Amino acid sequence: MGAGKPPCTLPPGKGSGQDCPRQTSSYLPLVERSLDRLVERRPEIFDLHSFSGCGTCYRVKNVAAYVKEMVAEAESEGACAIWDGEELAVKKTNDFSDQYDILTFESFIRRDHSSYRATCWPAWF
Repeated sequence: MGAGKPPCTLPPGKGSGQDCPRQTSSYLPLVERSLDRLVERRPEIFDLHSFSGCGTCYRVKNVAAYVKEMVAEAESEGACAIWDGEELAVKKTNDFSDQYDILTFESFIRRDHSSYRATCWPAWF
């Protein structure tokens, strides 16, 4: 894990996770830093010679390791994170959580503003 901070200690949020609007992402810089650290720390998870959409949108060879390690990287910055089977959810309070689609259907990293999907009020996890 990145900075070695403890995992999330917040209780579950009270939101449903349903009908969350697309607004402005709050944690995109954190998600991007987490991606950069993960590629540097665990390059074997990726095919660094195959990318799509951007120069660092590498093909993910080990999806299970990718999503597990992305949760750990986000938590290393003091956030709470969870993979819901489709998106990475991130929160630092229970007021809201952001949803990020960090993996394309072709198993490439999805980055930047195209990864942000929605904000749930209050946080759902």
